[in-house]
Amino acid sequence: MKDSATCIRLGSNNCYLLKAREGYLLIDCGYQWDRNLLMRRLERLNVRPGQISHLLLTNHHDNHSGLINFLLEKNPGIRLIMHRECAAQIRKGENDRTGGGGYTNWVIRFISLVYQMLHPEWNLRFPTYSPRPSDIIVTEEGDDTLRNIGVPGIILFTPGHSTDSISVLTDEGDVFAGDAAMNWLKWAGSYYVSVSVNDLDDYYRSWEKILSHRPRMIHPSHGSPFPPDRLMKYIGRVKSGDLIQYY
Repeated sequence: MKDSATCIRLGSNNCYLLKAREGYLLIDCGYQWDRNLLMRRLERLNVRPGQISHLLLTNHHDNHSGLINFLLEKNPGIRLIMHRECAAQIRKGENDRTGGGGYTNWVIRFISLVYQMLHPEWNLRFPTYSPRPSDIIVTEEGDDTLRNIGVPGIILFTPGHSTDSISVLTDEGDVFAGDAAMNWLKWAGSYYVSVSVNDLDDYYRSWEKILSHRPRMIHPSHGSPFPPDRLMKYIGRVKSGDLIQYY
């Protein structure tokens, strides 16, 4: 990946900073308790919140949207970019789990239960946010949203993890996939699938869409970058019968 993009690691979450025409595009912003860590990471990069012109949410979940209000307090001029479904969900302040699906398998479900016991603050909730007229609600993939702000690339709709999941595909061939793919907990049988899935068929169709663009590298929200042949190898490995329902 070239200097035009930088990974910001916040615990197990990866956020990404891309150069834009006026400042930077930040992809996702971590949990609400990551505020001090995010500020330290930005300071190390010599980037101030005032230099962030846009914040793109790959989905509405707590580890992607937790610091929206914090960043807007630092810089009210930040414009959010999100899928139209995200605009509906983010007002509720809670990860949507009403559409079916579940955890990838029983091992990951067990890990999540243990983690929640150790970290009771992890309750899948986040500060509510009501999109403003200045925000950009994406209704068509592949439009000029990113090019209009000086980022050479397009937005892909990549549902499956959630109904509002989107990814960024740059002209250089880098995919910032959010939770549309994951390179984490492979020892627990994730096989590059996110820890939770709303619709597994949609998830794999999103993989096929990503692969159809012949990307050179996938940059997930969890884990290190990986080549696209990993998706080709493991597509279909997790089965619907493996999913453990949320409730």
